[in-house]
Amino acid sequence: MTLTSPATQVDFTGLDLDAAKAYMVWIGHKGANVASCWIKMNYNDDTVETNYDSQHLYSVGTTITTYHADRADFVWHEQNQKSIAVGYIIRPSGGQPRAICYNNTREDTSMELWLFYHMWVTSANVTKISFRALTAGAMDTGTRITIFRMSG
Repeated sequence: MTLTSPATQVDFTGLDLDAAKAYMVWIGHKGANVASCWIKMNYNDDTVETNYDSQHLYSVGTTITTYHADRADFVWHEQNQKSIAVGYIIRPSGGQPRAICYNNTREDTSMELWLFYHMWVTSANVTKISFRALTAGAMDTGTRITIFRMSG
């Protein structure tokens, strides 16, 4: 899917993670001229942050930072910057869906690299994935999001 106008949320419905076994998500994010923010990846319309558990590793230059948060972070949106994110979503048999994502952002000398893992604390099949920016219109025209089914 390629956005033809700025968006705050993009939904993918009709999914079945249990049948697919895994999904790969690719995002070519074009950052709009709005405040920097997280783009969340929520499952089945669950936007309650404490229903997600995440671990972050973040690098800028030679500085590396790690932290834990109860959030559904997936892509860091930097104002007026492009980024690429690749993520993998799985659900172990009867378990909690989880994702790992690699994301880079910025085009100038302070390039950023993000690696994060998040888990939905609900043991349920994923039938809908929503990408939701915390700043209105953060996903600009030309942003591309693709979900690939990776059957075993």
